[in-house]
Amino acid sequence: MDEMTTHKMKFRCWLRTFFLTFGLFCLFGSYAFAQNVRYTQYHLSPVQTNPAAIATSNQMQAVLNYRSQTIGSGTAYVSPMASFTMPWLKGGYKRKGALGLSFLQDRTGEGGLLNTTGGILTAAANFNLTPVSAEDSSRRFLKYISIGIQGGFFQRRVDENALTTGEQWNGEVFDPSIAIGEQSELFNANVTFPIINFGAMFYMADACGNQKASLGFNIQSINQPNTAFFSEADPNPMYFTAHGAYSFELSPMVSLKPNFRLVREKNSQEIRLGTMTYYNFLGGGGFIKEGNVGAGLWYDSNGSVVMGIEVNQPNYFVGFSYDMGASQDFRDLGGGAIEFSLGVKFGKKCREKGPPKLQDPILDTTVLEVKTAEGDSLYTIVARIDGISVIDTDTIDRDFIPNPVTEKPDVSTEKLFKRKAFFYYLSDNINKATAKLLDNIVGTLKKYPDMRVKVIGHTCTIGKDNYNLSVRRAQAVVDYLMSKGVSQDRLVLEAHGDTKPLLSNKTEYGRIKNRRVEFELIK
Repeated sequence: MDEMTTHKMKFRCWLRTFFLTFGLFCLFGSYAFAQNVRYTQYHLSPVQTNPAAIATSNQMQAVLNYRSQTIGSGTAYVSPMASFTMPWLKGGYKRKGALGLSFLQDRTGEGGLLNTTGGILTAAANFNLTPVSAEDSSRRFLKYISIGIQGGFFQRRVDENALTTGEQWNGEVFDPSIAIGEQSELFNANVTFPIINFGAMFYMADACGNQKASLGFNIQSINQPNTAFFSEADPNPMYFTAHGAYSFELSPMVSLKPNFRLVREKNSQEIRLGTMTYYNFLGGGGFIKEGNVGAGLWYDSNGSVVMGIEVNQPNYFVGFSYDMGASQDFRDLGGGAIEFSLGVKFGKKCREKGPPKLQDPILDTTVLEVKTAEGDSLYTIVARIDGISVIDTDTIDRDFIPNPVTEKPDVSTEKLFKRKAFFYYLSDNINKATAKLLDNIVGTLKKYPDMRVKVIGHTCTIGKDNYNLSVRRAQAVVDYLMSKGVSQDRLVLEAHGDTKPLLSNKTEYGRIKNRRVEFELIK
């Protein structure tokens, strides 16, 4: 066999390989198009998981998801996505909905032989199923129904720069600088098409957006767009996704979150079951703050096992996962998948609006001279709150001599009484930090002898008799102040147990802030 014949056979072999590979892409490509990308970390890619899911967060988010899947000798699906979501918060704390914008690309084959690129606009709205007062919103898991819709455009094309044929074989390696001879009409073929998706979701979440439970479904490619390169119709089929999760708090620091995802498209079906385990930590200053670290394990009905880790902070999150074969069929493919997720969050995570703060009335006392019918002079004292409402009047005789004006507390004094005395876990003992605060309060009360103070005890949700614990904490503060010379008739004790938290009791940091005694000036 001469050298020319050998080259011709190699050329035919590689050409057949190319068209066979491309035919497989055309046959199964609907599973790999960018608008059908299915990320392993679906809870970190809400735009692709369910358009309704973007309405569950209180913060603006910029998220980058990246997935690379290898098959056989290295042919890969590479799927990066960048998205931005912005919540709609009514009144500064009520989660009403969200808008999102995302850009996706799916590169199929070595060098990105088949590319699908596009953008999607997402809108979602929340419907609160358990309306509660602002006082209760900080300590309950509210129930919502969220509905979302997506619309976008994609372009699907063949990249001639990623093609190789036998003509580029120089006897040792492929040389891409060698020109390809006669080109097929498939070279640089492209098609543009719209896409419409719909999703709905039920979820339970607190004021910080921490989800207790969720259950949703998603319908993609509702319009079944034609994705054919040429005249023949090739509608992209609809596919359906269902997903759900439930969080169990095993301890104040550890929670378990089983979850699932079901995907059905034509005659194929994929079920993924697993769980995430989270450890809550307080963190410190700087880059590491209060948050959690999670580890997850899932099994996929297609024969793969997935391991994932993630770190969640108030203003960012990072996630990584790896899919590996659990069945012989999957391992025979010689493939796996890695996935990265990185998100940056803006704004406050917790949108709690507690009960209206009780402010000390600002009294404006005016003394008026009033003449009686007999011409006698009387003095009427008119007391007003904030210069608006008359709260008290009194009439006295002409010989009235007003008491000397008592010095009013300055701004620093008012700030002092807005501070809080904190307590250790299930304790009513006065610690060093609390004692220092109480000593400052004693000095101020001695400076203003007409001032009276309400001492209010609170607890977190841990414990069986929280009301009595809040009473003991308030009483401990009262006893300390009296031991320093403050009269008992200037102190009023009040307690609320765990019914009025400052922050969510979901995290240890929130519980620490809720173990407190507050002060309220009484005029």
